[in-house]
Amino acid sequence: MTADSQSSRILTSFFAVAIVVALLCLASDFCLQLSAPTEEILIVVIVPFVLSLVLRRPKSPNSPSLCFPRWRPLKDEAKCGVSPEVPLRNVDIANKVHYFARQGDVRAIENVLLEISQTGQRPSPSLYVGLLGACARAADADRAEYWVQHMLEQEDQVDAVSFSLLIQAFAKLPSELPRAEHWFRRMESMGVQANTLTYNFMIRLCASAGEPARAQVFLEQMEAAGFEASQPTMSRVVEAWAEVGDAAMAENCLEDLLLKGFEPEEATFQAVISACSAAHMEERAANWQSRMAAMAAS
Repeated sequence: MTADSQSSRILTSFFAVAIVVALLCLASDFCLQLSAPTEEILIVVIVPFVLSLVLRRPKSPNSPSLCFPRWRPLKDEAKCGVSPEVPLRNVDIANKVHYFARQGDVRAIENVLLEISQTGQRPSPSLYVGLLGACARAADADRAEYWVQHMLEQEDQVDAVSFSLLIQAFAKLPSELPRAEHWFRRMESMGVQANTLTYNFMIRLCASAGEPARAQVFLEQMEAAGFEASQPTMSRVVEAWAEVGDAAMAENCLEDLLLKGFEPEEATFQAVISACSAAHMEERAANWQSRMAAMAAS
C-alpha cells in the first residue's frame, strides 16, 4: 500500500468515526433517551467495529488460495500443449495438470479432466501425458493402464511417450513384468516406435524382476533400433546377471559397458567380483578388483 492511499484511508476513518459519534449522540438525546453511561458503552463498542471495517486491508490478489495449491505457471504456452488462440482458462488448466503431475497427484488431475469432460470438451493429448506422468511418479500402474485403455477407446493419440510413462509406472512393481511387457508388445503391434525411455524402463524392469535374459533381449533390440542404453540401465543389467550367479555374462556385459566409454559405479564392479568369487573364479575376481582400483585412482 502507498503512502497516499494509507493517508486517505486514515482520513476516511476519522470522518466515519465522527459521523458515527454524531449519530449516536443525536439518537441518544432525541430518540432513544439513553443515559450517559449507556451512550458511552455504545460508543466504545461501535467505534472500534467501524474502525475495523474501514481499516481492514483487502486481500492481496497474489495471496495463495485456501482451497487450491499454488503452482508455478509455465512461461511458454506451447509447453502447455495448447495454441495461443485457446482461452486463458485452458492454459491455466494445463498449468494445474503440470503442477499436479510433478507432485504425483493422480486424483487431482483426474478431477481436472472430469471438469473438462463435464463442459462437453475433450482433454488434449498433453493433459493425458501429464496424467500418465503423475501415475508413473506415484507408481500407480493400475490407473496408468486404465487411462491408456481409455485413450485407445476414445481414439486419442497414444504415442511412445504415453507408453513409456505407462511402463515407468511398473518400475517399482517387478512382479508385474508380464503386464508391462504386454503393453510394450501392444505398442509395437500398433506401429508405435519405442524410444530410448521406453527401452530403458523396460530393461530396468526386467533386471529388477530377476530376469537378466529378458533384459538382454530388450537391450539388443534397443541397440538394433539405433538407440544406446544409459549407463544406469547397462549397470543394472550387469548386476542382474551377477545376482543370478552368471559370472560369465556379468563379465561380458561389464566389458561392453567399459568399451562404450562408461565408468561403472563401485557397486557394479563389486557385483561382478562377488559373482566371480562365488563361482570360484578367484583369478577373475582379483582382476576386476585391480581394474576397479585403477579406475578409481585415475
